[in-house]
Amino acid sequence: MGIQAAAHFHRRRLVHRADNKSHFVDYQTCVTAGGGHMVCTGIAEYRLAGTGVFSLGGIAVVEIESGRIEHEAPVTTLAPAGRVVTYNAVHLEIDGSRPVPSSGSRR
Repeated sequence: MGIQAAAHFHRRRLVHRADNKSHFVDYQTCVTAGGGHMVCTGIAEYRLAGTGVFSLGGIAVVEIESGRIEHEAPVTTLAPAGRVVTYNAVHLEIDGSRPVPSSGSRR
């Protein structure tokens, strides 16, 4: 992992591109979180010998200017359709002083 690149667009124009420094998840969605940070979510699929595929989700807080991952955690919660909740875009909201995830996963 860690070979995918993150691209940041403004009005459909590429303004920044950076290597994904995650060791286990390819980011699908990144949103600005304020204070020079963004929250990124994504998945990685791992082939298991003889048993199919294991999907691992992840969420990370990334410092925008350097691309440094400040916090990163695996996500294994499944949506009703059976895919990890970070398979599709994830919406986050602030509840008091802490972020609360709201899955957009529909598949």
